[in-house]
Amino acid sequence: MMTPASLPLAPGLSADLSVAPRFAALTLELVDTVAPNSYLLDTLYPLSLFLLSGGKGELGLFPENIPEKGAEFYAGFRQYGGRRSILPFAEALPAARRAALSDGRPLLVAMHADNSASAASALGQCSVQPALLLLAADRLCDSQPPLYAVGYKGHCVVKFVQGSYEESFCFVSPIMDTGQLSRAFEIAGKSVSVDLKSAASLHGAENDTIIIYLADDYAAWSNASVSALSLVHDGEGTVEGDASYSWLWGTGRNQLRILLGPVSHRYRRLRVILPNTISVTNLQQARLLLNGEVVKPRAEIWSDTSGALSIDLPPDLSDPLVLGIWVRESKMADDKVTRLFACVDRIELSA
Repeated sequence: MMTPASLPLAPGLSADLSVAPRFAALTLELVDTVAPNSYLLDTLYPLSLFLLSGGKGELGLFPENIPEKGAEFYAGFRQYGGRRSILPFAEALPAARRAALSDGRPLLVAMHADNSASAASALGQCSVQPALLLLAADRLCDSQPPLYAVGYKGHCVVKFVQGSYEESFCFVSPIMDTGQLSRAFEIAGKSVSVDLKSAASLHGAENDTIIIYLADDYAAWSNASVSALSLVHDGEGTVEGDASYSWLWGTGRNQLRILLGPVSHRYRRLRVILPNTISVTNLQQARLLLNGEVVKPRAEIWSDTSGALSIDLPPDLSDPLVLGIWVRESKMADDKVTRLFACVDRIELSA
């Protein structure tokens, strides 16, 4: 069985791309202050840092980031509870722009700095260019010329410092020049969180760099709850319900795989809420798979057909995490065609 752990990054890409930044959620808070209510097109798939953010947006991919075998593996995964395919960047961009414009929201594109050259041609064809969020601590300067060539004119590097740990993000804007963008992020850094010690361009720092010092006890994450509506999965069914409550049936086969992205350094415990498991046997004998490795979870039995499965995530878990949910038994649905295995309400992750 092919697993994400066995899929290397494409040759030439920085090894840093396989590491989940610590402050991705805080970065989104900063962005929301500078460009409120942004609509996100996240092209970092399958290492999508914002997969668990809960915000409205799209997933896309750069095929060159994923080896051929990896592309085959991930091709079956769909977003929005199984309603939408995950498309290459050039195909995903127009739809994301339309969705953002229809909601009256600014479009934000999250991508690796390494992809700026290949993205520039698609971005240059946009009548209204989106703000760009480049997530890479190295070679940021190399990524900017192709973007400037298609109309972008300002950039700002935001550096987070927590003790001896440093992490940088680079923003490129088609609207604001470097000075305006830097001032906007300086103001955002001062106001976005009470946990910030300071946010300022220090003496000796480049005028395009904002340095944000975080207290040693600032927690980058604590827990996340991913509703069925937000799941990225390879199941045959699609989510049911609405924005307030949704659920996903495993149908057709007894294993459902869900992409959770880079969670290994963020969370230590995982819990699957199952409002219907067909039988108590399914709940008692269920198995979870972490990147293809079978583990026996702890079962919480609420009734003969409902409960939860929980596990402690191993310290050597590789990202991105694909969670498999396996049960033994099924029953025929009312349509006398579909076989139902288990119903998933949400996935909970905690530190």
